[in-house]
Formats: sequence, structure tokens, C-alpha cells
Amino acid sequence: MKSSLKASTFKTSKTTPRITMEPVPFGMQWSFGNIHGNVKTLLQDNRKMATTYTALASQRFKRLDYRYDLVSGNVHRMSVQNGKVDQWHHAYQYDADNRITAAYTNSRTPLLSLDRPTAALSNELVENEDWENDANYYYYAHGPLARTEIGDK
Repeated sequence: MKSSLKASTFKTSKTTPRITMEPVPFGMQWSFGNIHGNVKTLLQDNRKMATTYTALASQRFKRLDYRYDLVSGNVHRMSVQNGKVDQWHHAYQYDADNRITAAYTNSRTPLLSLDRPTAALSNELVENEDWENDANYYYYAHGPLARTEIGDK
């Protein structure tokens, strides 16, 4: 018999984080949100990979952590498996109109943790050579995207 569970949400009060559990094709994923409705942590359980490729069974669980701007809701940083061998990090910068202006990646543990102020996180992108500038975005004066430059060279 196939389960009819689509999603389950647990919320104890207005100030506590929301926990959502939902089945996905490969297994299960849990998301832990903040009071603004943004996902703070996402945990994925890839049971299918663990059973199909037993050599990768230790890679069954993957954790993704997000850092948002509280006012705009923009994602400033996203970390996959922070502190693990297969870690990967993304960081983004925005202009005053909340348009993305730059995207960075890093495969090493960032110097600053996700709970640091946004300005400090932006400064790390410039000062820490581990971050690679993957894209820059330029806009017309009237708003739309004019050009995307891929790579830092």
C-alpha cells in the first residue's frame, strides 16, 4: 500500500520555526523554516541512492543551510554540507533595487559563519580568495537585465 502522506507541518507557536516533512521521488526531505516563512535548513534523505549504490550509503543525507536578508528576502548565502568533505557554498550580492549583481562559489569552509551580519559576509567575498566570482549581472537604467558575464576572468 502506498502512503498518501503529501506533507506534514509542525508549528508550536508564532515565534518557533516551522518544520515541514514531505516525500520526494528519491526519499524524504525536511525543511526547517524561520518565522518569515523562509527555509533556513533543508535536510534531504536520498534512500534510493543508498540502496542502489551501497558504496555511497554514507552520502545518503545532505544538509543545505540558507542565509536571507530579513527585509528583502534575498538569499545571501547557501551552504551545502558545510564542514564536510563534499561541501559547496554559494553567495550572492544585490544592488539597492534588490537585483542580483554577483554570484560566487566556494568549496572550502567560509571564514565567517552564516549568522554573521550581511555586510561582513559581503566583505568576505572580496577579501577571501577562496570565493570564485562565477557571474556578474548588469542592468539597464530603466531596470531589465542588460548583460551577464560568466566567470571571473
